[in-house]
Amino acid sequence: MRDISSILLKYRECARTIWNSYLLKEEGGSFDDVDEFQQVSQKLFDVLVLRKLQLTLPIEEIGRNPIQAIKLVVTASAGIPVMINRDIGKRGGYWDAPINRLEPSKAEVVFVDFFDWDVLTYRDLQYYLVFIQSFEEQSELVGRYALIEVHHATPMVAEN
Repeated sequence: MRDISSILLKYRECARTIWNSYLLKEEGGSFDDVDEFQQVSQKLFDVLVLRKLQLTLPIEEIGRNPIQAIKLVVTASAGIPVMINRDIGKRGGYWDAPINRLEPSKAEVVFVDFFDWDVLTYRDLQYYLVFIQSFEEQSELVGRYALIEVHHATPMVAEN
């Protein structure tokens, strides 16, 4: 597995700069702005991340579906904080599942997108939005989305 932190973080910086400096209006964003930003960020992700990794994905799936090739690895031996959605398959609503820590090698999570709580104001893209593929001893959490702070996990891709 290869660490792709620099590739994902360059995309993150580019995407948030475009939103914060060029698309966000002084009075705040609108949902039309959010839709336009989604289209721009999908193309950016394709160019800045997927092509560099020699991965292909339909443009309309970027940011919407898990990217199986990009795994998030927990590197802290004591585990990391995580917010897991209470409902299977839901990306909104409540992020209050009773498990709030991920330990190394206990779960397999794959990258979906970056996440911010408020999409109409300044964006930091502070979290990785991930999909839980497997979770040792917590199988009821498989199929749920979760949020991990960017600095707590390392994005990895299998070597070609």
